[in-house]
Amino acid sequence: MLHDPYVVTVILRNTGRHAIASEHFDQGRPIRIDLGVSVEALLHPPDGAASSGVAVDGQAILFGPELIRHKQETLIQILTSDAPKPSKDAVIEHLVDTEVRVEEDGYAERERSRGALLGALTSIAGLVFAAYTLVRELIEVAF
Repeated sequence: MLHDPYVVTVILRNTGRHAIASEHFDQGRPIRIDLGVSVEALLHPPDGAASSGVAVDGQAILFGPELIRHKQETLIQILTSDAPKPSKDAVIEHLVDTEVRVEEDGYAERERSRGALLGALTSIAGLVFAAYTLVRELIEVAF
């Protein structure tokens, strides 16, 4: 039984102008993403990916070597034993003639921000309703 499980979504996106051929993986080494916590299961394998395309290795997921088409976006969902704790060097790749950028989505932070925004909007709506009611009562008293 997992004490504090997390579902982690990793998206690999080829934003370049060309496909990344499987030959671009130097010596056949995969892209390695170390999450800093135990990876328990692969929940959502990439659509159309070969069974060897994604693998789990302890605290890391491995992708490739395989063709990554131009504008291809590959979604991988995994179950971890705890909140991910990736280091700044969490992504290890050996791609030839390819620039790799790591972007953090900040989904959890956005969700918290959305919650705060929703709370603020609810408060504002309540104030507007109270002001409307007060103005309506004042108009009724005046006439």
